[in-house]
Amino acid sequence: MNTHANDQIYHCGNKCRLIQKKSALLVRDTYFAHISLKSYLEYLLPKIDHLLRYECQKDSLSLYDVTNGEVYNKIKSDDTIILLIGWDGVVVNRKCSIWPLALFICELPLNLREEYSFILSVFVGKTKSSQLMLDPLIEEIIYLEKNPVEYFVEINENIVKKSKKVKICAAICDSPARAKLLNICGHNSRLGCTTCLTLTKEKITKKTLENIVMRDNQKWRDIAKNVETLKIPENDKRILEINEGIKGMTPLMKLPYIDLPSACIPEIMHCVFLGVVKHIFDHLMAKQDQATKLFISTYNKRLSTFFFPSNLCRQMPKDITNNLKAMEYENLLFYGFLLLENIIQPAQYKIFALLSLFIAKLCSRNLKKTEIVFLKKIISSILPIISEVFPSNKKSTNIHFLLHLPDFAMLYGSLQSVSSFPVENLMGKTCLQAKSGTRICEQVLKKMSSFKSLSVIIDQTRLDDDTKKFFSKMNLLKNEKKIEISKDQKNNTIKKVTINKELYCTEFFSISRKTTNDNFCKLKNGSFINIIQIFSNENNEICFKGLRYETTPYEIQYEGEKYFLDHVHHAKLDRKNIIEFKMDEIVCPFVIYKHEEETFLFEIINRHT
Repeated sequence: MNTHANDQIYHCGNKCRLIQKKSALLVRDTYFAHISLKSYLEYLLPKIDHLLRYECQKDSLSLYDVTNGEVYNKIKSDDTIILLIGWDGVVVNRKCSIWPLALFICELPLNLREEYSFILSVFVGKTKSSQLMLDPLIEEIIYLEKNPVEYFVEINENIVKKSKKVKICAAICDSPARAKLLNICGHNSRLGCTTCLTLTKEKITKKTLENIVMRDNQKWRDIAKNVETLKIPENDKRILEINEGIKGMTPLMKLPYIDLPSACIPEIMHCVFLGVVKHIFDHLMAKQDQATKLFISTYNKRLSTFFFPSNLCRQMPKDITNNLKAMEYENLLFYGFLLLENIIQPAQYKIFALLSLFIAKLCSRNLKKTEIVFLKKIISSILPIISEVFPSNKKSTNIHFLLHLPDFAMLYGSLQSVSSFPVENLMGKTCLQAKSGTRICEQVLKKMSSFKSLSVIIDQTRLDDDTKKFFSKMNLLKNEKKIEISKDQKNNTIKKVTINKELYCTEFFSISRKTTNDNFCKLKNGSFINIIQIFSNENNEICFKGLRYETTPYEIQYEGEKYFLDHVHHAKLDRKNIIEFKMDEIVCPFVIYKHEEETFLFEIINRHT
């Protein structure tokens, strides 16, 4: 082992490339393992090269994906692979935690990005990982600038040699990991925002919003160098504030194209769903009086009548007093806001509905650059009010982060494409690979690498039906388009059709299930249909008959202006005209919710593809 510059960090030149503090080495089973990025890409790229896309979206105003954002388009080129970093900690047991470093290839289509993601490094130990865990990756990326990854692919029966450089686009982390990665004060400090210099512990007012001072990339780098030189202690809060909360250097500074204030995204899973939305519901249920009990009882009753289609979303929570997960808070924001009408104060309802509009727009795949100004206007009008109508003794920086989300959408596209959901899913799978408490790094890296390798090989191989069924059970055939048809044996009619896990059935069969709504679908022409019959025509094609809903957008009036929620509609069923359509005209399912004499239609925007 070789000692790092200040003799406080160890750097191993052998296969494990260990980087950690001296004190950590005294703790049993505390270590770090790293796989060579170049070696892994040399293996992976020949197998997925045909899936990589470098062409721009036809609609230049679209913010559909990270590839439509400003950051990606500044650093992209046909000879470069651009990566998103995912970094977070997972508790294995009381004795240790795992900190995997995951990578996602931006050039892959959105629905394949998670499937072909991979774990490059793993830290295991009682102590939390350091941002120095990125050192081997950053060093290798710098090396690949001059020595690109080379591989061969077959194009039109010719063997073609290709070479790719590698760049990092951004990092997806929760607030503690974000502060650790950037080597800056935590989100609970007075300077808790990584994007601006606003004092996040203070109340947000209109005056605050008018005097936002953004962090500067070059100034950040200069301060970090100065802090490292002067060896300023991390616990000196006064000096840290003078230095804008910057504790020192970070490996990301070795990459000149990285803009530090925008390098780590305040992603929606932790910031919004587990942050702001949880804060709002905690406030609504804070008091232990009769009114609060009535609110909980009424809201739970309404939630029990709201059903999503099968296999598409996590169902609404049965009881909001339980410990809810991020997806459940997400559902409460996007769809459950309407169920709050008349059971909370009108001012609270309007603010929550506008928050739903704001986040739903930012997460939409149809988000346009022209809408960003409109979204900034919405958040500027409701941000000073949120803390007033939903007060809390705890000052949360998550509410402050809402201010920056439209700018991050411009930089990285739809916020759904850079959320922590795929990262957390991969972290969960990583944790499951550790079957014992010893040599956890080796267990995780070997099993995850084997699983990914097998998945890639299967995609390139022609398999018989029995083999496909076997690998399907292992979830290794995710891209295989599957159409399953179920018939009623009594009268030989089709009762349901499953298209890639999306279930479509007749109204009668859906009602019999009681816990889902699967008899609704949206067509390519924009029509919303209630399915009443499924049949096979003369050409043996699957066809449907249904009734069309007449819809009008749901609107909220706030401060004299009307705001329309695109994903929510007032709906009325036209029972006079029956529409016939084929299976390839179906786009996706949707949700119907009936309250008293009104019917509401919700388009599903959080599919986590």
